[in-house]
Amino acid sequence: MGTVFFIFFHFIAVIFGFWMLLISIPMHIFYSMNKRNANKISKNIQEQTEVLKNQKEESNIKNDSQKTETSMADELSKLAQLRDSGVLTEEEFSSQKEKLLNK
Repeated sequence: MGTVFFIFFHFIAVIFGFWMLLISIPMHIFYSMNKRNANKISKNIQEQTEVLKNQKEESNIKNDSQKTETSMADELSKLAQLRDSGVLTEEEFSSQKEKLLNK
């Protein structure tokens, strides 16, 4: 019933001027924030917060796995450059490569 009243009140406010709209909006907010609606809103906010936390954790896990994959590839390419430049022998390169791949 209250919703119908406020729809009607907003309609009257638009017809008779902006000052009525300024009065009707706070009244509508006050009316809609009764205890039952406040509990529903609080529950919805908590559910949305949990969903956002889960999404953030999933994205962090994906980012961490991507970082390890790229860092391993970077390390292997650095080792290959060191081998190619003569800093590392083939045996040293192989042992370092095995260490990286077994992590």
